[in-house]
Amino acid sequence: MTPHQRAQKLLSEGNTAAVREMLPTLDPADVNTSLIGIGVLTRERRFAEAHARLAPLVAANPTNNNMRFILGVLLFELGRYDEAAAELTRVILIDPGFAKAWLKLAACHLVRQYWPEALACYERAVNVDAKDAEPRIGYGTILSMFDDNLNAERQYRAALRLNPKAPEASVALGFCLLRQGRYAEGFRRFEDRWKLSASSTPFQPWVGPERDLHGKHVVVICEQGFGDSLQFARYLPWVKTAVGPAGTVALVCPAGLKRLFEATFPWLIVAVQDVDPLPSHDILTALMSLPAIFDGRVCCEPARYAVAHVKPSLARVGVCWHGGARETEPIAHADDKRRSIPYEQFEPIVQAAGTAVSLQQEDLPGCKDWLDTAAVVAGLDLVITVDTALAHLAASLGVETWIMLRAGGCWRWLSKGRTSAWYPTARLYRQACLSDWSDVIAEVARDVAEWKERAACSS
Repeated sequence: MTPHQRAQKLLSEGNTAAVREMLPTLDPADVNTSLIGIGVLTRERRFAEAHARLAPLVAANPTNNNMRFILGVLLFELGRYDEAAAELTRVILIDPGFAKAWLKLAACHLVRQYWPEALACYERAVNVDAKDAEPRIGYGTILSMFDDNLNAERQYRAALRLNPKAPEASVALGFCLLRQGRYAEGFRRFEDRWKLSASSTPFQPWVGPERDLHGKHVVVICEQGFGDSLQFARYLPWVKTAVGPAGTVALVCPAGLKRLFEATFPWLIVAVQDVDPLPSHDILTALMSLPAIFDGRVCCEPARYAVAHVKPSLARVGVCWHGGARETEPIAHADDKRRSIPYEQFEPIVQAAGTAVSLQQEDLPGCKDWLDTAAVVAGLDLVITVDTALAHLAASLGVETWIMLRAGGCWRWLSKGRTSAWYPTARLYRQACLSDWSDVIAEVARDVAEWKERAACSS
């Protein structure tokens, strides 16, 4: 094995530290040395630096298809999707059998919401290389977005047969099962998220039998977004019951949730992430791992957040039409664009509601954290929102909550139905067609006008 081959092997194994040590021993004039250095930067997610090094190499070697493919991948990671698609298309025109290029081009189409093109490219990637698990995972993803959960599940299980150790396939299968309400296996598969290369969590959460919690001091770590924390906090009383009087339960959460959780769960020890020291414990687990600990059982009772509500004087309806944009995170930003609605499209709902309270964060300057926001929301009679953390807060507070859902959206709302097992006061409005909010907006505007009329008659 040549030094370059050894470096490539270490890189494929994720051992970037060892590769960095090798780089000074490799010939700096050799283009392979440059590509290995670019590979290290890519592994470290330093995409801008990697792109700056690669672009001149591609210009000097315009017929090198592998370099062009890597350039397309880096452009994708930088959020420059149109340029990435153009580069990857060049790669495919030179080599139609380049399965990874078809796969990445499909991802470019997906984040730009070019749905038929994405579906065709994922299908092509599977056909080009039927023995590779990765294209099947992508194909399953686009199928699930079209609500074809049965065929999506088949693709994920086929991917696991090809590569039983692929955590991406297992997690994707978990989401697919959860979307169908198959919670036991779904939550068990979901635990493989800790094996994903993108996971930055420095610990493996404990997921054992509920009976082993008795008498223990348990620390639960919040993960992912505010909405996930607001939804899954409902399991904390189950943990409290399981540990019994001799045990304790502590939660490590973002600063913005601290006061809300302290007010709701007086027995809970609350520490702030990245600020307070980790409480002493026998068991360390994650908030979204709690359903797996409880055998995938759905806790149908939301966390009834304790707030002293502030009754608005002018409106009884609150509205929210977009989530957190996260513009510095290209993939998350693209995902937010799918769930959010431009205000000019959302406006007929506001007009039908009459006077409404904007619950967008930028319109609530007096709310310094989620406890303050909860006080405003608790004083409303109806909240109309897209699928963001506010939906979880409002529904947990027992406020009537109408949630506008994108097609092929989050697993927690299942694929069909108007109601949710997670929130008794929620009503779900679903896109019938990917990226098209028109029917949903018309239906919600009509329903809120009728709701307003009924409310006026009963007052």
